[in-house]
Amino acid sequence: RPVISEIVAPQSGLALNWVGNVSAASEFELGFLRVGTLAERTADLGDVVLKGELLARLDASDLDAEVRAAQAGEHIAAASVATAEDADRRARALVERGVDSSAAAETTANNLAAARAALAAEYRFNWQHECFSKPTVSLIDGMVMGSGVGLTSYGTHRVAGPAYRFSMPEVRIGFFPDVGTCWLLSRMPESLGMYLALTGEGVGPADAFHLGLVTHVLPEARVAEVVAHVADADPVDPILDAWHANPGEGPLLGAAPVIARCFSAPTVGEIRQRLASVSGAGQEVAARALARMGQASPLALEITHRAVTLAQGLDLRQTLEQDYRIASRLIVEPDFLEGVRARLVDKDGEPRWRHGADGDGARAEVDAFFAPVAEGELALPSRAAMQTR
Repeated sequence: RPVISEIVAPQSGLALNWVGNVSAASEFELGFLRVGTLAERTADLGDVVLKGELLARLDASDLDAEVRAAQAGEHIAAASVATAEDADRRARALVERGVDSSAAAETTANNLAAARAALAAEYRFNWQHECFSKPTVSLIDGMVMGSGVGLTSYGTHRVAGPAYRFSMPEVRIGFFPDVGTCWLLSRMPESLGMYLALTGEGVGPADAFHLGLVTHVLPEARVAEVVAHVADADPVDPILDAWHANPGEGPLLGAAPVIARCFSAPTVGEIRQRLASVSGAGQEVAARALARMGQASPLALEITHRAVTLAQGLDLRQTLEQDYRIASRLIVEPDFLEGVRARLVDKDGEPRWRHGADGDGARAEVDAFFAPVAEGELALPSRAAMQTR
């Protein structure tokens, strides 16, 4: 089958030309892509099969590792970009002082380009998943955040187990909700998406269902049954619909009036002012939101507010292209490095941001993060082009 190969690391070697033929060591008339351990093959070589017939059964017990590896991909790419950018700055400074060679500087620049290519590959996958024409089921019975949101949000069926918890707390490490999440958040009612983006708060199955983040909610006793039956089901809707349990109203929707009143403000500064002025009913929600925003990077808050606002007028493809513009710059910012240090490395919980809590200096820098990338934009194909491949 046709494949697309993306090389995201510098390569070197000796190029040789040979005359001859290339052929496979083994050839089969029957072949299909599989992920997981093959438990049973119901069709053999030379068999005639019809569309929709079962070809094989997979033991999906090893798929959790695949998902965890994919979720880690974005964080690895982010760290690679930050490291490469830092090395690039040091190398250029040494070259200017005559201490290092231009070849070394070129190597660090290549590493930076490779790291950015890894980010672009993440966003391409998100768009491919959204455009995929066949049913995909994401069963989420635990925390989903970061690239995990990108992996699970664009399939046809998004199923929450009792332990489901959605969160995008990127502003707390100096980043922003990427992988198209701003598009999802911008379409939530009552400014609830802006609230989740700027506070990094999480939601459980009930709120996620009413916000459209998941399509089905399962009681605890049904999770294992779904895993056992859904792989062989065609279609899957009758099984999921039969076992879906309406979760009722979640705590977030109960706080919607005060959230809408505060987070509909046109600027981050005014959101803070409205939160600080809340009294009586809703005061506890407002105080918690204000405290969580106070722990976030002022620059990340300003960028996130702009990104969610702009995403209201974009489709997912355009949002992912916007994400690349922001991420390719924000990920090398000192605030991101400091946020990762304080939250993930040293874990002292005391990041030292470049700007004060009022965000005055940060607001002046926001426009640059949304400008075209001189080194090359991320240009995703249209949905029609994707589905005719």
